[in-house]
Amino acid sequence: MAKLAVLLVEDDREYVDFLASACQRHGFEAKSEISFAAARLELERRAYDVVVADLCVPDESGIEFVRHVRSVSPRSAVLAMTLAASQARACLTSLCGYMVKPFHHDDLILRIGGIDLEALRLAQPTPPARTLA
Repeated sequence: MAKLAVLLVEDDREYVDFLASACQRHGFEAKSEISFAAARLELERRAYDVVVADLCVPDESGIEFVRHVRSVSPRSAVLAMTLAASQARACLTSLCGYMVKPFHHDDLILRIGGIDLEALRLAQPTPPARTLA
């Protein structure tokens, strides 16, 4: 069985690398990015099962980034990290959940592992095939 692919986006390099390492120790394939711009490029490069994003990364609105993920990767589960739950509630219909910081990394691992990807995928329309320009 393939490893669950997780993209983590957080502007604190040390923290996001720590979270990625924790994910890897628990058997996930994890990639970390410190900006939404870099995460957008990564999402063009490959598909991820789960995208975990801090909603307060300086280079773009977290809500806009979540919308972007939903448009380019509708079958990815999106989990938000935030200091204020009200931020996550603003885009809750596009999220599979959110976590209010600070939280223990084991809680994040449990949340990622508990995501029912099959149910999420069945609830989403099949995306159109991408064409090469």
